[in-house]
Amino acid sequence: MTTCEFGATQLEVFDLQSIALPTTRSDFAYDVDGNGTPENQLGNIVGVLLTVGLDPQAEIDGAFLGGTIPTSLSLLTDPSLPASFGAIFGQSLPQHEQAVFCGSVADGRFSTVDTSEEVEPGRLLLTLPFVEGISIHVVGAQLAFIRKSDVVTGQLHGAIPVSEMRSQVYPATARLMTKKLAGDPQSTFSRELASIYDTGGGDDESGCSTSRDCGSTPVGSSSCRNPPPPVGDGHCADACDHVIDPCEVERNNITRNVTAADVQLFTDDGTQFRPNPERTHKDSVSLGIAFTAKLRQ
Repeated sequence: MTTCEFGATQLEVFDLQSIALPTTRSDFAYDVDGNGTPENQLGNIVGVLLTVGLDPQAEIDGAFLGGTIPTSLSLLTDPSLPASFGAIFGQSLPQHEQAVFCGSVADGRFSTVDTSEEVEPGRLLLTLPFVEGISIHVVGAQLAFIRKSDVVTGQLHGAIPVSEMRSQVYPATARLMTKKLAGDPQSTFSRELASIYDTGGGDDESGCSTSRDCGSTPVGSSSCRNPPPPVGDGHCADACDHVIDPCEVERNNITRNVTAADVQLFTDDGTQFRPNPERTHKDSVSLGIAFTAKLRQ
């Protein structure tokens, strides 16, 4: 648990009113690993979701209107130490870990310790309503925000462990795409989506093969195997079966390009938090979102 080196005497809670997702890698970008280059791979991911007919921002907006993802920023200050603050950020949902931050204030800007300089990494569990309400951990979390009277505007930065992309994000995305196909399988959009993703996934050396002719993919072509339970069903993916499998999403070239790990936040064996600007063993996907919050009355 992070402990700030000052005694907070004032607590104010700000309830988030909105979250803005990035749509490009440069939106809300931040230098997560200290290599001098800001990044936000989440922007690429959202961009791809938009191209396949999903609207992540609309899902986020709807969740806030419906009050299903209560999220808050608790600000801890001491008037005798105006240049320092503490903060707690997270969602008030069952078993959702919230992140504790320490930081400094300069010219009205609040900023927590840079991820690359953290000793104890900021870590929280976030529910993403735009991907079937899955919950993922944000590690190496960092906050930056401005307060104007009762309103706070800011950004949350960090990264998603690549292991959770495989166990959470890819399977949820596959389910969403399959629902899109089922909704209107003969539409031009559905046919294009199927031609990109409903392909069997190619050879992953699992011994799987397709059972039907599918355009340029003849029956008996090598296909991928889904992860075993609880992530997947362990079955072989097939081409042109109107089901988009998790392994078809993960192995798709478009997905690989935009969701690949782009930063290294842990040692090569994954046991210690140690951001590496050399990125010799990339293990996480950078993330940045913007938010607005209002003081709770």
